[in-house]
Order: sequence, then C-alpha cells, then structure tokens
Amino acid sequence: ARFDRRMRDSLANWVICFGSVHFDADQGPTLGLLYPHVPFSDTERAAICFSSMPDSTIYELYDSAYSFHFRVDPVRLGLPKDRIFLYGHVFFRQKRDPLMRRGGFQRSIVIISHLPYHGLFSRMVYMLGPLYFDLGTAILEAAAHNVTSWPAPGPGRAYELPFLGTALSVELPESNASQLLETSRFPLDRFDPGEHILASVTCDGLFRSFRDTLEDLWVCWELMILGEPLVVLADTPSRCSEAVVGLVDIIFPITYCGDYRPYFTIQDPDFRAIVSKTHVPTNTVVGVSNPFFSEALSHWPHKLYLGTSGRMSQMHGAAHRATVGSATSTGSSSSSSNAGSSANGSGGSGSGSRQGLQSKYKCAVSKDRPFAEHLLNSLKTGKQSPWMVNNMLRRHFIDLTVQFLAPLNRYFSTLIPQVHSAVAMPLARPDSLAKVAPTNALSWFMPPSALRPWRTDDFMASLASFGISPQLASRHSTTTAADVLVSVFSGTGSSTTTGSGGTGSSSESSAKTGDGASAATAASSSSFLPWKGKKSAKKTSDEWTQLYIHFLKCGNFATWLAHRTNEAERALLSRFRQELGQGDVHAWCRGYDYPLGLDAQHLAAEMEALDLATMDLGQSVGGSSPGNAAATPAGESGSTLRQPHVKHVFYHGEAEDERLQAERHRQQVLRERQERLAASEQPVYGSDGSLVGYRRQAVSSPGPAPSASIAKQQQQPPPPPPLQLAKPAAGLKQLGQRITQARRAQHVMLQAAWQISELLGAAAMARIPLEHRKSGSGIGGSSSALHASTPSEAEGRALRQQLSVLLEYMAASTGCLFLPLVSSDYARE
Repeated sequence: ARFDRRMRDSLANWVICFGSVHFDADQGPTLGLLYPHVPFSDTERAAICFSSMPDSTIYELYDSAYSFHFRVDPVRLGLPKDRIFLYGHVFFRQKRDPLMRRGGFQRSIVIISHLPYHGLFSRMVYMLGPLYFDLGTAILEAAAHNVTSWPAPGPGRAYELPFLGTALSVELPESNASQLLETSRFPLDRFDPGEHILASVTCDGLFRSFRDTLEDLWVCWELMILGEPLVVLADTPSRCSEAVVGLVDIIFPITYCGDYRPYFTIQDPDFRAIVSKTHVPTNTVVGVSNPFFSEALSHWPHKLYLGTSGRMSQMHGAAHRATVGSATSTGSSSSSSNAGSSANGSGGSGSGSRQGLQSKYKCAVSKDRPFAEHLLNSLKTGKQSPWMVNNMLRRHFIDLTVQFLAPLNRYFSTLIPQVHSAVAMPLARPDSLAKVAPTNALSWFMPPSALRPWRTDDFMASLASFGISPQLASRHSTTTAADVLVSVFSGTGSSTTTGSGGTGSSSESSAKTGDGASAATAASSSSFLPWKGKKSAKKTSDEWTQLYIHFLKCGNFATWLAHRTNEAERALLSRFRQELGQGDVHAWCRGYDYPLGLDAQHLAAEMEALDLATMDLGQSVGGSSPGNAAATPAGESGSTLRQPHVKHVFYHGEAEDERLQAERHRQQVLRERQERLAASEQPVYGSDGSLVGYRRQAVSSPGPAPSASIAKQQQQPPPPPPLQLAKPAAGLKQLGQRITQARRAQHVMLQAAWQISELLGAAAMARIPLEHRKSGSGIGGSSSALHASTPSEAEGRALRQQLSVLLEYMAASTGCLFLPLVSSDYARE
C-alpha cells in the first residue's frame, strides 16, 4: 500500500523507516528494501548496510540484536539541523545453507529512528525479526501501519502501543532525564520486563555487559565524565553496543558531548577520522567486535575488553603483539607501562582471553567493592532478579554523578539573578517604608538581568571552601539493598524527572516500592545524602581537585554549562511571567509598588502599638496593683473580653464604674488612633477597586496625642473620603478611561506595555505594526534571548489581562498600538 503524506508524518513521530539488508556474494551487504522509501545518499546507505552486517564467521549460528549510530545530512532529509546522527536497531540472523555459494545465509532487519529509545526499539526488533524470516516483507508494511496509529510521543507519558498483534506498555522518559524503576509509573513490586518497557533503557544491558569486570565500571565512569577516548572490544555486537549505551547512560545528568558509536565497522564512512595512527580523537567512544581494531587502536590510552570467547583471544593476541613491538622500541619503559595497565584492569594484555580495562589512568573515585559483591551475591542467591540488579547498578552511578555535580550546581546558583517580586514587601525598616516609590521606576516590570559569567577561579575557591560530598571522598561506601531502591537525588537543577537539575521525590519513590520497601527505607538512609554547610564537607584532596580541573576543560562541562544556563533562563522567564501575572497593575499605575505586602505588615504593627498604649492607659486608670486584682466574673461581657492580652490590665478595680471608666478611655484612644491613621495615610485599592489598606504618606504623621487633645481633634475638619475607583462601564472598556488617576509616568507605562508584549511571544509581536515595533524594540530593557520561548495558554491569558488593565491608564495615542493584543476587551472607536 502507498504511504500518503499524513501516514508518513505520523510514522516520522517515532520511526524514519524499516529496512532489510542481505549479504550478496558478489556485491557484499546490500540494502534490499526501505519502507517507506527515504532518499538516503550512497554513503548513508553504505553505513546502514555494513553496520547491519556484523563481523562473524559463517560457522557461527546465532541471532543477534544490537544498535548503531550513523551520520546523515539533516537538511537533505528534511530533519532539524542539529540531528546529524540517526539510530539503527538491528536483528541479525545467520545459519548454514549448503545451497548458497558461501555456505551460509546472512540477513538483517533494521529499524531506523531519530529517538534514543533503545529499550523500546530493541523490543520491537526482537518481535519483528523472527516474523520477517517466517512471513517475508509483508510484515514490514504491517509494522509501519501499526506505528502510524500511535499518538505523538510526549515526555514522561505512558502508552499502550499496538504492534504486530500485541500491546506494548511503554513509558517514555522525561525531557533530558534517565529512567529508573523507582521513578516510573509501573509498580515496582509487580514490574515485569516482559510486559513493561522503559523506553530509553534495556532491562539488564549494563549489568550483563560488565558482570565479569564490574570493578572496572568505576574507572569507566570517571573516563566518561572527562570525555576520554575509549574503545570497547567485545566478542559480539550485542555486548559492545549495550556496554557503550550503558556507559553514556550512567553519567546522567551530564549529557555526553562527544561521538559515541555502539557498533563500529571498518567500512564506516568515518573510519579514517576515528582510526588514525597520528592522533586520538577526544570525546569518542566506539564499540567493535572485529579483532582488527585491537591492533589498529592499540595506541588509544583506554581499552576495555569484554567477553571470554575465542574471538577475545584473537583480540588479546593482536594487542599483545602491538605491546611487544612497542616494548622493543622503547626498551625498559614497557615494564612500567604494563604495570600501569594491569593496575586499573582485570587482566593484562597478554593474558589470553582475560578481560577488563587497560588504562594508565589513576582514578579519583573509590571502587565500591562491597557494593559490587552484594550485587553479584544477590543475583547468585536469587534474592534479586537481573533487571533489578541492573537498576541498582545504574542508580548507584547516577547518584554518584549527582554528588559530583553538587559543587558545580552550588556555585552556579550564585550566578542566577533575582526576579523583582510583584507582591512581596522588600526587607527594610519601617521609616524607609514610608517613602513613596518614584513614578519613573519600572519596579517589578523590570526584567531579570542576565546570568553572571562562570569564573573558574571563583569556582575553585568555592570548592576549596565548601569541599566535596563525604560520600565521594570516602574509601568505602555503605550502600545497602534498601538504599538503592529509593531515589534521593539532590544538589542538582534537575533530577530523573527534570533533566540536569532539580530534586527527586523520595516520598513518591517510597510509595511506589510497596510497604516493605518503604519500611526498609525508613530504617536506613541512602549512602548518597546531600551535605549542608562547611562542617560536614570533606576536605578536597589533590586527586579530586585535579579531576574537577580536567572536567572544566572537557566538552562535557561546556555541554552541562550550556544546558544549565538555558534551564536557568527558562526558569527566570517563567518566574517573571508569573510575577507580572499576579501583580496589582491598578495599584502600580497609581504609584504603589508593594501595596498588598506593605498593608498587611504595616497595619499589624500599628494595631500592636495601639494595644500597648491602651494597656499602659488601663494600668494608670485602674489605680490598683496587680496583686489586688479581682477575678473577672464568668459572665462578663463587652468588647474587652475579646482582648485576652489586655483583660488582666483593665479589670484591677473592685467597683464596676472603674472598669467602665477604663473601657471608655480605651475606646477614646482607639477612635483617636483610627482618625489619625485615616488623616495621615493614603488608601490602597486592589484590582477590583476594593480598599485593601493604607500606605503612609511621605510627610511624617503627627506624634501620639494625649487624651486631652481629643476635643481639638474632633474640631478639625473630617478627613477627605477615600478615593474610589470608577466602576467600569457595562460592556467594553475605553482607552485611557483612568488616565486622571495615574501617578506613574506615561513613558514608564509604555515600557511596561512593551515588556508584556514581548513576553507574549513572537506571534503577539507580529500583530503590532512593523514601524512601531522597530521604534519600540528594546524599550522594556529586555534581552531577546529571555523572551525566545512562547508562554503557555494560562500565562498568556494572565499577561493579556494585565495589559488590558494597563491600557486603561495610558494615553489613547500610545495605547492604541497594543489594541490588537486585547481587542476583545476594548470598544473600537
């Protein structure tokens, strides 16, 4: 069946295409079918063909599933410009066939996608491969039509996706996040990897790849953090691809900046750029299964051998020959080199089929051998399933990365500027609160300033002052089975649900682990707890200081810093929009900056002073000592009974007329104080026109008047009535209908209007005439980078409401520029 445009677009949400590759005795690997057709170039087609045919002998009979990356031209394929790599997921089968010229049969099925969902597509290719060899190419068409019926993927959402007669229960990761069982929607106590799929990870890929060389994983983690070149030589494509994908995953929330190839072949178009005798590319990780690479990449500083088959013996033999040749040319220096190689690995280069990491790198982080032994024993005794052990291992290293990033996040938080609050009162003394805000100030309409630049010297001073996490500096961790079941990410701008920063919720994780896991977690805390302050921090050792210095120079730091900067700018923009949306524009236009917060605290202080004054008055009028005070009758009534903190002062006398006299004096003082407040302070109104309190005028209020001056105060003319807002006319508003009540300068209100318009996004600004946009651009003092994103529907609605109120106080000649944005609120003249 033909693929129309709508079906192709629906398929492209998840998959680029499905393909089949077979080995031709005359032409080699050949791409036989692409469904639907994609105009790949000859170079791209060759990369697909050779990457889908692993290096193997025809006498090996097996099925294999693995993944690879290949480079494409995104512009020619109609992809985003930054999408220069695509993912291929392969199911490869070979078997003997005496009727064929080479004596065997080799064919692959490949799913090509732009999404890094290794867990989902590995399951799909496992299902699709056997059916293809039984039913032929028709199954590819059926699979493509199944995918076109799927909804568009959304971060963090769970789906039931129909595929080849079954329903796949899939959960997608949050944006820039790693998936763990503790944070997934699937119940941990009933999780079944055969039914539930975490889209971005395979159920046990990392532990299965490193099971025989688990202690080397700590060194590999540090090498990945620093972006060091690393080659993974394995006996099968499946093992090396799972190892490379797992190594990239365990340094989350750091996004690996370099080029990683889960499976790499000698026919890859980038072979000459990666395999060179003259240089070693930085920020590169490749997985290979061809023994040729053991000698071709023998000059790489870090090599990881995985597998115990005869093919590994061939690889070690090639590496041994290269080492012997190097020893012959360098003399006695080879002995120290071999000693350094075996120090960080499980075996030497000439040890037959032994495997492990060969590197001279001195690791700063301590290997947690008790934790590694605990994982192996849990699997041997059957206490934990393989997928649970794999999750515990991934969680351990993700927590380790979070602790490593904590000093950087702590310093980065000092670079973020503050957002002016629209409702909170600034901290100041009461006498300074009486000052009237200048009418030419934008106040909380002022956008936040740009982030301060990162300074390495300042960070190193902060690191020396506060130190690192005690868990990083300790030689032995105390991780337990209960610890690894609950996420307690801390010290980042995102956790497993928010990317590179933020914190995870341990309470939610405990709820998902069941009652037993929650009880165990309550009894013991995680080994990676946040540290606060300088007292609990460990002194930074020279090894860790050098590690941070090297990290600041590698590409992973640049990627992390760019991501954190974008994340902080988005958070600032969101906070700025929220403040503008909840501020009182009516009060701001009338000259008040912080009406609500000031009114609540100011009136509370005034009432407290009033109570203290009346308490002193009652003491003098009563004329009795506290020791002679009589008990108040149980049935006593009156307003003073509602003042428990002054009741014991007023009821000293035994005669009833003395108590009544004291109450009359208190009521007189209260009325006097209220009259003085009304005469010396300005009323403050809310957005709906209601009186919310008073604000002290610039002139100082009169001092406390004695009781003898009450008659004089009563002779003075009554205070002017409070200013009442004009009720909006029924129906639509008019431009400038409240301009006579405005106390803010017109040019300042114009700046605020431009500020709101820019926050509404490019679509809103496009509705303003171009000549006015050029003249008004930058009036608000905001940066274009800060307003690059589009507000949500709720934020846009709140900003338009604020702009609508602002236009009531602006002159019609300038307010008409913004009428297209709030045209539904105003009448057309």
